Amino acid sequence: MFNFKKYPELIPYHKKWVKMNKKLSHLVYLSVDKYKESASIEANKLYEEIREFEKEYGQKVLELLKDVKPKFFNRRTKEYESWDEVIGGVATGDNIYRCLICATEEDGGRYRFPPEYYDPNLTDKML
Repeated sequence: MFNFKKYPELIPYHKKWVKMNKKLSHLVYLSVDKYKESASIEANKLYEEIREFEKEYGQKVLELLKDVKPKFFNRRTKEYESWDEVIGGVATGDNIYRCLICATEEDGGRYRFPPEYYDPNLTDKML
C-alpha cells in the first residue's frame, strides 16, 4: 500500500476513492448478476462522479510530487522511466491524473512508484 503516512494530505482522498469504488463494484454486481436496471443507471452516474473525483485526487498527488519527481516503474517493460517521460510524455491531459492514481492506489495501470513510496505493512485500518 502507498505510504499515506508520509503524505497524510492524501488520506481523505484515498478513503473517498476506496469508498466510491466499493460502491461502484456493488452496483455493477447488482446490475450484472441481479439484472437490476436501476443499479445500472446508478452505477453509470457514480462512474462519472468517480472520474471527476479522480481529477481532483490526481491533481493533489501531482501537487505533492511534482517537485520530487519520482521515477516510475513500468510494469510492462520492467524498467524505470523518468517523471518527465511519463508525466506530459506518455500520460497527458486527464490521463496524468489516472496514471498518478493508479500508481498511488496500485490499481491497474502501467506504472508504480519506486518501492520507498509504499509500506507493505500498512493497511486501511491503520489510517
